Amino acid sequence: MHVPPWVKTWEDSIYDAQQSLLSMMDDPDWRVREAAVEALCRLEPSELKKHLEFLLTVLEHEDWQARRAAVEALGKLEFEKLPDYGCLSVVSMLEDSYPGVRAAAVIALGNQKPSELAKQAGVLLTPLSNSCSEVRQAALEVLGMLDPPELARHVTDLLPRLEDSAWLVRRAAVNALGQLAPSELAKYSDALTACALQHRDARARQAAIEVLGKLDCASLSQMFAALSMVLEDSDTSVRSVAVDVLGKLATLQLAGHSAVILEKLESPTWFVRKAALDLLEKLERAELAKHTIAVRRILCEDQCDEVREAALRAFA
Repeated sequence: MHVPPWVKTWEDSIYDAQQSLLSMMDDPDWRVREAAVEALCRLEPSELKKHLEFLLTVLEHEDWQARRAAVEALGKLEFEKLPDYGCLSVVSMLEDSYPGVRAAAVIALGNQKPSELAKQAGVLLTPLSNSCSEVRQAALEVLGMLDPPELARHVTDLLPRLEDSAWLVRRAAVNALGQLAPSELAKYSDALTACALQHRDARARQAAIEVLGKLDCASLSQMFAALSMVLEDSDTSVRSVAVDVLGKLATLQLAGHSAVILEKLESPTWFVRKAALDLLEKLERAELAKHTIAVRRILCEDQCDEVREAALRAFA
């Protein structure tokens, strides 16, 4: 097939323009570099692939914006069609000194097929022990993108992060565990329950309860006594989530734990009594009617307005 001369000239001009763009990445003026970065990210994957080697060298650029742009550009490519070192180079950017670059690496890796990520799962475990909390967080976020069966193979590496010194890392660890299939998640319910009950950080406790809420009703019912203790948490959001999670139980299952709930009505702490009433409210009317005396006593005698309002809602 004959290619008209003008097509060749047009292709050459595009290539020359791209080369000029890439050379601007080293311009001394940060505004020029920033403009080059934005233009680079707009190139189509087919064009970016032609400059793979250059993009990989930009990952070591002293300007964090240049590094971020290179990561974002590489994230447009399918790693399975690139040499292994292409993916490994992006994984290494999870440990970059600048948060924006690390975040771009998370997104770039998240753009890949889970099967491709699985190949690099072992490499992703190394940043979990990095001294920088944001690096550990980024690695956990990427691990959470793995297919549940692959993620299940690395749970023992994730569990220590539940006790991480940084709350964002703890939350990322809980969220990653939450991606497990319910049957697999149930194996680690004790660790998550301990986190929900004992962790010093309220946000970690809340995240653990939210993840436990993904379990099936049968599993939640078996854990009801332990989880009901979360109703005594000092944090309003944690208690609220606990009510929602325990309230997911089918009416008959929830009714089977009425004694535990009624016991909470005797608590000297007003928010525990309120949480118990919020849970009773989720019972069917016929089942709730069995506890009319207890609820009416609260409505008439409790000294806390919020508790009486909860009792009134239960009656309504």
